[in-house]
This record gives sequence, structure tokens and C-alpha cells, in this order.
Amino acid sequence: MKPESVYRMVYRLLDEVTPLPADCGTLCGGACCKENDAGTGMYLYPYEINMFTDEPDWCDLTATLDKYDGRGTLILLECDGTCDRSRRPFGCRIFPLAPYLKDGKLSIIVDPRAKGLCPLATGISLADYQPEFVENVRKACNILRKFKECRAFMEYQSRLMDEWEEFRHTFQTSNKPKGDCPQ
Repeated sequence: MKPESVYRMVYRLLDEVTPLPADCGTLCGGACCKENDAGTGMYLYPYEINMFTDEPDWCDLTATLDKYDGRGTLILLECDGTCDRSRRPFGCRIFPLAPYLKDGKLSIIVDPRAKGLCPLATGISLADYQPEFVENVRKACNILRKFKECRAFMEYQSRLMDEWEEFRHTFQTSNKPKGDCPQ
């Protein structure tokens, strides 16, 4: 099966479902869909670049120096905040959720890296999301993980999330006030 066919299939799973019954962008002013600083964006999944061969005018695609499995180059899609919603990348479609793949077991989690941007990433649990959205994210991730490169990318992203959580925990622990504050 061609990568374009696989991505069209997983995109369709996510076309009509959203994290909440209402437009979640009203909570934060669409923070995830605003043009951000240079070098920020969404990493494309392996072969997903095939969905952007015409490089739409609303985005820039950049091959990074990072590698997700020792050889697969990460492609960063930087959006100007005006994407064609039907063409948004997989990572945007599932945001703020993420696949977490460890020891061959797939879980769908709230991406800890989204906590500074998305109100849905803090203070609510996975059970608070639309069940159909969570289920379709799970189905789409299960389809993608059948491909070795996508599985390696998910494992890489899972390690990054672990490192993020470890950093956040260390930072929070080291910045706690110690004892009484001096007068």
C-alpha cells in the first residue's frame, strides 16, 4: 500500500471527530493553530511528506538534523496559522493526544509537551475527551504502527515525552522553596 493511501485512510478517521463536542479553539484562541516562532511546528510522521509534495503556501517543510531511529530524518512542518484544515498533518489531527509506544504496547495519552500550549492538556483526563475522538486516534495509530518506520518514530516520540516529563519533574522539584523565606 502506498504511503499516500495509508495517510488518506488515517486522515479520514480523524476528519469528523474532535477532542470536545464544541470548538476547543474557543478556550485558548486557537493557540495550536497560530503562527509560532521560527523552528516550531509539527513533525511529520514517516512518509507523510508525500502528502505535501506541492508544499502548500501556508507551510514550510524543513528537514532537521535530528534522526528518529538513527537514520530517518525528521521533517518539521511550520504553519503560518492558515492551513487548509483538510490537509493538516497527522500530529495536528490528534493534538493534544499522542501515541505512546513502549515495549510494543500502544497507549494513547495526553502529550505532556502540549501542557504549555493547550488547556486540554492540563487538568483533564483522557476520559474527558470525546470517546469517538480517542478511539479514532487509537485506530489511526494502530494502522500507522504496522509500518516499521512509523513504529520507530512513535518509539522515538515516546522517549522524548519521557525525557520531557523527567525534565519537568526535576525542574519542579529543584524550584520548590526550601524552608522559610527570608524577610
